[in-house]
Amino acid sequence: MDEPDPAISTRPRISTGVQTGTVERADAGHPVAPSPLISVVMPVFNEQSHLDDQLDALSAQDIEGPWEVVISDNGSTDDTRDLVLARRSAFPVRLRLVDSSACRGAAHARNAGILAARAPLIAFCDGDDVVSRAWLSSALRGLADHDVVGGPLRRLVEPFDPHSARLPYTSIADDSIMTCSVALR
Repeated sequence: MDEPDPAISTRPRISTGVQTGTVERADAGHPVAPSPLISVVMPVFNEQSHLDDQLDALSAQDIEGPWEVVISDNGSTDDTRDLVLARRSAFPVRLRLVDSSACRGAAHARNAGILAARAPLIAFCDGDDVVSRAWLSSALRGLADHDVVGGPLRRLVEPFDPHSARLPYTSIADDSIMTCSVALR
């Protein structure tokens, strides 16, 4: 039997910060950085065709200070995983890949990403989003005074149009939040 790959740990545990579950060490090439201020958690499933645009948008963020991106792959059968691994060395911040395929669904993938995140603040986006340059810095400013912040929802059109129609949003319950393009503490 082959020796375990030291670049992959098993099961995330929040209390110790030790990565456990199948967490791909996709941060190779980056020196050990200070703890991030915020972790961007992105659940993905077969997002190869959209993910480059989102990673380009995230790499252009105007945020100051350390942050990270945790991509939680929910069992993609396309080349999503390979795309993430290929982008990690040139990515401006730590880019990590979590295998969340044990249980299918976006909720599980988000939760696995949260467990792997190292920051006290979490921002969610999806692989088919294209966040604005100020998305993360705006989230940090908002989180200074609020527990949950989010931006406008727009209709997704192909090709991407940042000025597409805004969608109305109404909360379905007093204790629920949307988990796309949202940040929380």
